[in-house]
Amino acid sequence: MWNTFIALGDSIVEGVGDIYPGYENKGWVDLVAKELIKLSPDMKYYNFGVGGSTIEEVINTQVKKALNKNPDLITLTIGGNDARNPRWTPSIFSQRYSDLINSLILPDLTLVTMTYPNTNISKENLIEKYDDTPRTKGWLLYFRRMKKINQIIRRISIDNDIFCMEFEDFEPARDPQNLSQDMVHPNSRGYWYAANYIIELFKTHFGLADLTW
Repeated sequence: MWNTFIALGDSIVEGVGDIYPGYENKGWVDLVAKELIKLSPDMKYYNFGVGGSTIEEVINTQVKKALNKNPDLITLTIGGNDARNPRWTPSIFSQRYSDLINSLILPDLTLVTMTYPNTNISKENLIEKYDDTPRTKGWLLYFRRMKKINQIIRRISIDNDIFCMEFEDFEPARDPQNLSQDMVHPNSRGYWYAANYIIELFKTHFGLADLTW
């Protein structure tokens, strides 16, 4: 088991989202950390995720702060806000994501990456919500970019032999009951499903048979 777990990233890491009745108001990182601490009560945990963060902000403000804590487990979820940049390109994102990964490949440090869920929101869904406006076109562009970002995250993780938690086809993310009103962030029920899935991934990949949920 690990001694210090740190989560880096954006609002999905911070746990931004609506409250769903009957579900604890916590993000997936907090829920997973809670279970890991049951296995290792002395484990330290820090959530450095900040809503709105881009890859540059993680590199410039989160990495140094994290490494100063001497972590042996880091989870990284980043890219969603980069997709909103009008000047975004796959090549620039790929280079900066590689730079970020390289800064976190250290001896005795387990690095875990994560792709973003595809909420399967159609053009018809968007038109129903926003009409056929530039806002709808903006959302469609955003979803296309997110698919490319997932491809980049997946490829660089494989190239560096890093465990990538695959969420692109995560079925609960396609259920509107698990999403916040903004259609991007999970609500507390959605985070619960994500945490449950991640715990199963950790049990299988890291052999944590005693990890419960």
